[in-house]
Amino acid sequence: SFIYFLPMGLAITAARYFNANQFTALAMAGALVYPSIIELNGVEGLTFFGIPMVMVSYVSSVIPIIIMVWLQSWMEKYLYKWLPAAIRRFTTPMIILLVLVPLTFLAIGPVSSFLSGAIADGIGWVFAVVPWLGGALLGGLWQVFVIFGLHWGFIPFFSLELQETGIITILAPLFAAVLAMAGAIAGVWVRTKNKKLRELAAPATLSGFLAGITEPGIYGVTLPLKRPFAFALVGGAVGGAIIAI
Repeated sequence: SFIYFLPMGLAITAARYFNANQFTALAMAGALVYPSIIELNGVEGLTFFGIPMVMVSYVSSVIPIIIMVWLQSWMEKYLYKWLPAAIRRFTTPMIILLVLVPLTFLAIGPVSSFLSGAIADGIGWVFAVVPWLGGALLGGLWQVFVIFGLHWGFIPFFSLELQETGIITILAPLFAAVLAMAGAIAGVWVRTKNKKLRELAAPATLSGFLAGITEPGIYGVTLPLKRPFAFALVGGAVGGAIIAI
């Protein structure tokens, strides 16, 4: 699905925003979701010319490609200024790819993964000490984590709890988060008079309620409108707290 290759779509829009070369940005995003790269996720002992490398998943991620394109825009300005006119057009994309793709695998990606892991551990601790607060945080912030790709840090936490106890209690408040977002999308579908928005909201509502997939509705409906997205977070927090209690 498109959400699986979200970094490639974001590469184009980010390149337009930062006034960078869209084809170079698309090539960088392609490197993040290349099948052989995806297969390396979680493999230990990887190195890049002797430098230890921790490979993480970039599928459906947001932050890494935005940072890459932002750095790309600055590098292009510098390289176009200092490289000879005869070679700058074809050497600039090559230099950017050679620098930013390894930099992402070595630093940007692992830092994002560390951040998501720290958030997961912190919320897990809160959930154990003050359950209703942990449920509110998970239910209220889960869709935000999805936007920034931080939700992947919770997957090992879910697996660990399942292995140790046979159940995943901290997964329960996420149902409130998903249903609240699906409800917000449905509200827009029912109330809006914008034909294009209705066409986006209708299938997004069904995917949210029937399959728990809210990304199309988030990026296409609630997040651009802001208020429905905020109300969905509030609803998720309230529902998550109730479930945790």
